Amino acid sequence: MLSESRGKPVNIETGRFKVRSMAARDLSGIFRAWASNPELMGALNMPARHLSPSALTRFISGYDDKSRYLIGIFEKKSGNLIGVFMLDINSRHALAKAAGFIGDRNWRGKSVFEEVGSALFDEFFKERGLEKATAQVWEKNFAALVPLRRLGFKIEGYLRDEIRSFDKSERRSQFLLGLLASDWKPFTHDR
Repeated sequence: MLSESRGKPVNIETGRFKVRSMAARDLSGIFRAWASNPELMGALNMPARHLSPSALTRFISGYDDKSRYLIGIFEKKSGNLIGVFMLDINSRHALAKAAGFIGDRNWRGKSVFEEVGSALFDEFFKERGLEKATAQVWEKNFAALVPLRRLGFKIEGYLRDEIRSFDKSERRSQFLLGLLASDWKPFTHDR
Protein backbone atom coordinates (compact mmCIF):
# COMPACT_ATOMS: atom_id res chain seq x y z
CA MET A 1 0.00 0.00 0.00
CA LEU A 2 1.29 3.46 -0.93
CA SER A 3 1.73 6.04 1.78
CA GLU A 4 -0.28 9.22 1.35
CA SER A 5 2.88 11.25 0.89
CA ARG A 6 3.99 9.19 -2.10
CA GLY A 7 2.31 8.83 -5.46
CA LYS A 8 2.13 5.93 -7.88
CA PRO A 9 5.64 4.85 -8.94
CA VAL A 10 6.50 4.47 -12.61
CA ASN A 11 6.96 0.87 -13.73
CA ILE A 12 7.05 0.40 -17.52
CA GLU A 13 8.75 -2.02 -19.89
CA THR A 14 9.77 -1.30 -23.45
CA GLY A 15 11.46 -3.58 -25.96
CA ARG A 16 14.93 -3.06 -24.48
CA PHE A 17 14.39 -1.38 -21.11
CA LYS A 18 12.72 -1.45 -17.72
CA VAL A 19 11.74 2.07 -16.76
CA ARG A 20 10.90 2.58 -13.12
CA SER A 21 10.94 5.01 -10.25
CA MET A 22 14.31 4.86 -8.58
CA ALA A 23 14.88 3.82 -4.99
CA ALA A 24 17.78 4.52 -2.65
CA ARG A 25 19.41 1.20 -3.62
CA ASP A 26 19.71 2.46 -7.23
CA LEU A 27 21.81 5.48 -6.24
CA SER A 28 25.06 3.68 -5.56
CA GLY A 29 27.95 2.86 -7.89
CA ILE A 30 27.27 4.11 -11.39
CA PHE A 31 24.88 6.90 -10.37
CA ARG A 32 27.53 8.30 -8.03
CA ALA A 33 30.11 8.05 -10.83
CA TRP A 34 27.83 10.02 -13.18
CA ALA A 35 27.31 12.73 -10.55
CA SER A 36 31.09 13.12 -10.30
CA ASN A 37 31.62 13.25 -14.09
CA PRO A 38 32.37 16.89 -15.14
CA GLU A 39 31.48 16.32 -18.82
CA LEU A 40 28.10 14.75 -18.08
CA MET A 41 27.15 17.19 -15.34
CA GLY A 42 28.42 20.16 -17.38
CA ALA A 43 25.89 19.39 -20.14
CA LEU A 44 23.19 19.53 -17.44
CA ASN A 45 24.67 22.81 -16.15
CA MET A 46 25.53 21.24 -12.83
CA PRO A 47 28.86 20.92 -11.07
CA ALA A 48 30.37 17.47 -10.77
CA ARG A 49 30.31 16.37 -7.15
CA HIS A 50 31.10 13.39 -5.01
CA LEU A 51 27.93 12.48 -3.16
CA SER A 52 28.11 10.91 0.28
CA PRO A 53 25.57 8.27 1.29
CA SER A 54 23.72 10.87 3.39
CA ALA A 55 23.64 13.30 0.45
CA LEU A 56 22.20 10.54 -1.75
CA THR A 57 19.52 9.85 0.87
CA ARG A 58 18.58 13.55 0.93
CA PHE A 59 18.57 13.62 -2.88
CA ILE A 60 16.24 10.64 -3.33
CA SER A 61 13.90 11.89 -0.58
CA GLY A 62 13.12 14.89 -2.79
CA TYR A 63 11.31 12.63 -5.27
CA ASP A 64 7.82 11.52 -4.23
CA ASP A 65 6.31 9.94 -7.40
CA LYS A 66 3.60 12.55 -7.20
CA SER A 67 5.03 15.99 -7.94
CA ARG A 68 8.62 14.87 -8.64
CA TYR A 69 9.77 11.71 -10.35
CA LEU A 70 13.28 10.27 -10.60
CA ILE A 71 12.96 7.53 -13.17
CA GLY A 72 15.73 5.07 -13.96
CA ILE A 73 16.31 3.50 -17.35
CA PHE A 74 17.55 -0.07 -16.84
CA GLU A 75 18.69 -2.37 -19.62
CA LYS A 76 16.51 -5.49 -19.51
CA LYS A 77 19.24 -8.06 -20.22
CA SER A 78 21.82 -6.89 -17.67
CA GLY A 79 19.64 -4.91 -15.28
CA ASN A 80 22.20 -2.08 -15.46
CA LEU A 81 21.16 1.52 -14.96
CA ILE A 82 21.98 3.40 -18.17
CA GLY A 83 20.18 6.70 -17.77
CA VAL A 84 17.70 8.83 -15.86
CA PHE A 85 14.55 10.84 -16.57
CA MET A 86 13.34 13.52 -14.14
CA LEU A 87 9.83 14.95 -14.23
CA ASP A 88 8.58 17.85 -12.14
CA ILE A 89 4.78 17.90 -12.20
CA ASN A 90 2.58 20.94 -11.71
CA SER A 91 -0.77 19.20 -11.09
CA ARG A 92 -2.75 22.45 -11.13
CA HIS A 93 -1.73 22.98 -14.75
CA ALA A 94 -1.35 19.28 -15.73
CA LEU A 95 2.19 20.19 -16.79
CA ALA A 96 5.50 18.35 -16.53
CA LYS A 97 8.99 19.77 -16.86
CA ALA A 98 11.24 17.03 -18.20
CA ALA A 99 14.99 16.51 -18.03
CA GLY A 100 17.26 13.53 -18.33
CA PHE A 101 20.51 12.03 -19.49
CA ILE A 102 22.04 8.82 -20.76
CA GLY A 103 24.99 8.19 -18.48
CA ASP A 104 26.22 5.00 -20.13
CA ARG A 105 28.27 6.03 -23.19
CA ASN A 106 27.57 2.67 -24.86
CA TRP A 107 23.89 3.60 -25.17
CA ARG A 108 24.27 7.14 -26.48
CA GLY A 109 23.01 7.64 -30.01
CA LYS A 110 20.91 4.44 -29.88
CA SER A 111 17.41 6.00 -29.63
CA VAL A 112 17.10 5.29 -25.90
CA PHE A 113 15.25 8.54 -25.13
CA GLU A 114 12.93 8.00 -28.08
CA GLU A 115 11.99 4.47 -26.94
CA VAL A 116 11.74 5.29 -23.24
CA GLY A 117 10.19 8.72 -23.73
CA SER A 118 7.54 7.25 -26.00
CA ALA A 119 6.43 4.78 -23.32
CA LEU A 120 6.77 7.30 -20.51
CA PHE A 121 4.82 10.14 -22.15
CA ASP A 122 2.23 7.66 -23.42
CA GLU A 123 1.54 6.66 -19.80
CA PHE A 124 1.59 10.21 -18.44
CA PHE A 125 -0.66 11.61 -21.19
CA LYS A 126 -3.11 8.69 -21.32
CA GLU A 127 -3.13 7.34 -17.74
CA ARG A 128 -1.97 10.12 -15.43
CA GLY A 129 -3.79 13.16 -16.83
CA LEU A 130 -0.79 15.13 -18.06
CA GLU A 131 -1.75 17.69 -20.71
CA LYS A 132 1.65 19.19 -21.57
CA ALA A 133 5.34 18.43 -21.15
CA THR A 134 8.11 21.00 -21.49
CA ALA A 135 11.89 20.99 -21.45
CA GLN A 136 14.45 23.79 -21.31
CA VAL A 137 17.61 22.65 -23.06
CA TRP A 138 20.95 24.36 -23.50
CA GLU A 139 21.26 25.31 -27.17
CA LYS A 140 24.44 23.20 -27.53
CA ASN A 141 23.02 20.05 -25.93
CA PHE A 142 22.19 18.18 -29.13
CA ALA A 143 22.14 14.86 -27.22
CA ALA A 144 18.89 16.13 -25.65
CA LEU A 145 17.50 18.34 -28.42
CA VAL A 146 17.49 15.69 -31.15
CA PRO A 147 15.56 12.99 -29.24
CA LEU A 148 13.06 15.52 -27.87
CA ARG A 149 12.34 16.74 -31.39
CA ARG A 150 11.93 13.12 -32.57
CA LEU A 151 9.42 12.58 -29.75
CA GLY A 152 7.34 15.44 -31.15
CA PHE A 153 8.44 18.31 -28.91
CA LYS A 154 8.14 21.64 -30.72
CA ILE A 155 10.45 24.57 -30.18
CA GLU A 156 8.28 27.18 -28.49
CA GLY A 157 10.92 29.72 -27.71
CA TYR A 158 14.55 30.70 -27.56
CA LEU A 159 15.69 32.06 -24.22
CA ARG A 160 18.71 34.23 -24.94
CA ASP A 161 21.38 34.13 -22.22
CA GLU A 162 18.75 32.59 -19.92
CA ILE A 163 20.96 31.05 -17.26
CA ARG A 164 24.47 31.27 -15.89
CA SER A 165 26.70 28.30 -16.41
CA PHE A 166 27.24 26.44 -13.15
CA ASP A 167 30.83 27.76 -12.99
CA LYS A 168 29.63 31.33 -13.76
CA SER A 169 32.01 31.55 -16.73
CA GLU A 170 29.25 32.39 -19.23
CA ARG A 171 25.54 32.75 -19.76
CA ARG A 172 23.78 29.98 -21.64
CA SER A 173 20.94 30.32 -24.08
CA GLN A 174 18.24 27.66 -24.02
CA PHE A 175 15.53 26.33 -26.25
CA LEU A 176 12.10 25.98 -24.67
CA LEU A 177 10.37 22.91 -26.07
CA GLY A 178 6.82 21.74 -25.51
CA LEU A 179 4.60 18.78 -26.30
CA LEU A 180 0.82 18.81 -25.90
CA ALA A 181 -1.17 15.67 -25.11
CA SER A 182 -3.46 16.60 -28.01
CA ASP A 183 -0.46 16.38 -30.40
CA TRP A 184 1.00 13.20 -28.87
CA LYS A 185 1.87 10.27 -31.09
CA PRO A 186 4.25 7.60 -29.78
CA PHE A 187 7.61 7.68 -31.54
CA THR A 188 8.21 5.45 -34.53
CA HIS A 189 11.31 5.42 -36.67
CA ASP A 190 9.10 6.56 -39.61
CA ARG A 191 8.67 10.02 -38.07
